[in-house]
Amino acid sequence: MPKFIVETNFQFYGIIRRADSTIEVSEAILQAEMNMGTKEVKSKSGNVTIRPLSGLLNHCTPADKETAEMVGKEAKKPEATEFDNLARIAEIKELMDEMGKAYDNRWKLKRFEEELTKARISTGA
Repeated sequence: MPKFIVETNFQFYGIIRRADSTIEVSEAILQAEMNMGTKEVKSKSGNVTIRPLSGLLNHCTPADKETAEMVGKEAKKPEATEFDNLARIAEIKELMDEMGKAYDNRWKLKRFEEELTKARISTGA
């Protein structure tokens, strides 16, 4: 069965689908959604993009290669695991200690990376 990852909240077949959840649909439903067609959307800056009329295809990305091949889009790449993030945070803490810069253990990976960049700029490393 085709599987999708929900990118933004939307309603599909009477149920609100929340972001970062997954949906599995039958191939018949997927084909019906693909047959709805597309529309041109103009932004304020004048750019024109072509978007599907289907809520499923408009708000979701394929979760695996088989679904991506059916739809004709790229499958979403898996995000880094929490273990990978912890290992990277430990590396950044070590670098910050070497530079003599302070950090807060409550920070998440994104903040650590931002502060490491600032520390490198200020020390010239």
